[in-house]
Amino acid sequence: MTLAPTPRPRQSQRLAMTPQLRQAIGLLKLDNRALSDALRKAEKTNPCISLRRPVAGVITDQVPAAPDDLTAHIAQQIRLAFDRDDEMSIAYALLEALEPWGWLGASVDTIAQGIGKAPQQVDAILKHMQSFEPTGVFARSLSECLALQADELGLLDPLMRDLLDHLDMIAAGEMDALARKCGCTRKDISTRLAALRGLDPKPGLQLAAAPPPPAAPDLLVTGTPDGWHVSLNAATLTEIEILPGLDAQSRRDAEQLNRAVARRNATALTVARQIVAYQAGYLDGAAHLVPVTLSQLAAATGKHESTVSRVTAALTVQTPRSVLSLRTLMGRGLRGIGAKGAAIPVARFESRLSALIKAENPNQPISDAQLARALAAEGIGAQRRTVAKYRAALGFPPAHKRRQASGSK
Repeated sequence: MTLAPTPRPRQSQRLAMTPQLRQAIGLLKLDNRALSDALRKAEKTNPCISLRRPVAGVITDQVPAAPDDLTAHIAQQIRLAFDRDDEMSIAYALLEALEPWGWLGASVDTIAQGIGKAPQQVDAILKHMQSFEPTGVFARSLSECLALQADELGLLDPLMRDLLDHLDMIAAGEMDALARKCGCTRKDISTRLAALRGLDPKPGLQLAAAPPPPAAPDLLVTGTPDGWHVSLNAATLTEIEILPGLDAQSRRDAEQLNRAVARRNATALTVARQIVAYQAGYLDGAAHLVPVTLSQLAAATGKHESTVSRVTAALTVQTPRSVLSLRTLMGRGLRGIGAKGAAIPVARFESRLSALIKAENPNQPISDAQLARALAAEGIGAQRRTVAKYRAALGFPPAHKRRQASGSK
């Protein structure tokens, strides 16, 4: 008998991930903005693809012009304030040492040594730049920052200077000792403290870059006489136009991409419309979302759970109440008990859990296990550890600590 290895034919079936399938799956994971970016890349490499850019719609993603940041604002003032090259070199060295909140982040001696200038020269330029806007920039301490602003407002009298020299005593609440030290009354101190509270300890943040606006939603939900209507947001949607070309393969690739985008858009609408149908009560004003699972959506739409998962994770929707991700609009829930076993909204679970704890006998607090049994009697299924997690999130301590707190009263 020969034991040497020999080749044998074998047949088997397996799912092949074709390039077209990979492309379709990849598009499902993209929101409208990312999809537009992907199409622009395809346009650069395929001569048969021409894109029609998003048109103005109900909601656009235009970004308003951001105000100048602190560095640009100070640089502009430097160009207006100084003419000589040596002065400007010192001024720009000071600008490099400026912290985002507007204070000078290095000592005059350190800056002077770094640029090979005398400290007196740097200090003279610094004094000039401390008059720049916003008032208080280039201060070397909190007291100097507030003093610059108080001086601008005509508030820097001798008593105000004394108070700014003793901010540590103000922070410690030593008002009587401070009044004796400054030779004034507490009322005098209170009057000036009220003025100090109106000053800005971090003036540079007035010119901090504005945060980017939120991205425009991918889908829109609008009310109609026939119910809630779901549509793609045309203001964020790029469309493909196929151009004639000599390269047959490029045209086939363009047509395939166009079909994949159309399927992606149709799938997004199908899933979103089903979610909105489940959440019609919430959109009409109900307090809680109805918990919807991926398996429920898959069964209702005829899509695979993985397809539904990709769509709901990627897309956002503008509803009359707020902009939400599709996954958020699905709601969260806990399993129910009984024949139907319907999911229970988390908000309802938290409300009942809070009510049970508040209604307990303070001398005999209910344990997490007892709370779980009480909720189960109402048709809300939750393990003891789940009850413990939500109890802690609601701010209620464990039963033994609630008992101790009750006994100490």
